[in-house]
Amino acid sequence: MDRLATFFDVGTERAREFLDSIAHISEDPWQASGLPGISLLHLQGGPTVATAENCGLVHLEPGTTFPEHQHLGEEWALVLQGRCIEHTGIISRPGDLVHKSTGSRHSFRVLDDEPFVFAVVLYGGFQIVTG
Repeated sequence: MDRLATFFDVGTERAREFLDSIAHISEDPWQASGLPGISLLHLQGGPTVATAENCGLVHLEPGTTFPEHQHLGEEWALVLQGRCIEHTGIISRPGDLVHKSTGSRHSFRVLDDEPFVFAVVLYGGFQIVTG
């Protein structure tokens, strides 16, 4: 709880509310991302993440692949549930803090039979790589 509170620069009670929302994936304010099997929950972080383009939770259904994309700014992700494997073979697990630098490209796939959920602070956005 404390780690998520620090990640989003919010109090522990607010961080607990964020975690509680994972159990309500099919309800508002969760939104479809436009990519199959991926839902988003936009959150308001504290002052240290105020300049981020996106701050929130990302939920991927089992077996879902997040397509190759390029980061237009830095991304920080804290894995909360499940596991994924990147195209490089690196596996991310709950508790892992993952950093992607500006210009980096990657794709990943959810492993196992449970959803993959991570907290994200994204600066500058990203674009899907086509072709």
